[in-house]
Amino acid sequence: MEHHSVQELGGGTAIFSGNAPMVIPSGGSHVRQVEIRLPLLTGHPPVVTATVFSNESPGTIFGVYHISVNPLGQATQIVISAANVQTGAGVPYHFWCNYIVIGTPADPS
Repeated sequence: MEHHSVQELGGGTAIFSGNAPMVIPSGGSHVRQVEIRLPLLTGHPPVVTATVFSNESPGTIFGVYHISVNPLGQATQIVISAANVQTGAGVPYHFWCNYIVIGTPADPS
């Protein structure tokens, strides 16, 4: 289950942070992906930072290779994709994504 918190900053900027479980997409178990939905963010593109980890893995390293930010009506979709650094080597472990997003939420009025 995804969990996130919000810290309001001055000037309308907010920091969203949290963690969410990643899924294995159709490409295979050497890749993981997560979709995060936040309130609609406006203005400059948000700053997104992500790390990927597994409490089950004996040392498998996944690297983030793609982050997309998409406005969807009244929400912002952020998709984070990561892959095993051992190219093509599938693993069965559950992975999580820790993320920080800094952006400006749309004015609700």
